[in-house]
Amino acid sequence: PLTTDKSHPDVITSIEKALADNDPTVREAALHSLDLWDGDIPIEIVSRIVLNDQNPELRMHALSILADRFDERAIPTLQQASHDPDSRVAQKASQLLGEFAP
Repeated sequence: PLTTDKSHPDVITSIEKALADNDPTVREAALHSLDLWDGDIPIEIVSRIVLNDQNPELRMHALSILADRFDERAIPTLQQASHDPDSRVAQKASQLLGEFAP
């Protein structure tokens, strides 16, 4: 199982590897680990999933992670995701932009 102990030297590397796995259930488990992350989440990693994952359900999950722990650095990701080919992802990103963008 993936750890959320940031003191573990390979935790980010492990999560990134899992997020790049071909199996969507492995990617989902990695996102779940980020859901449980204590403190600041690695925005750049979550943003990559929002913008690049082939599975719209996982893109939605990543958007939820960004929403739960919003950081200004996520605004460009939300702007790009508001044009996602999946209307649910685009709508959620637009909604979050409305809530968080200045």
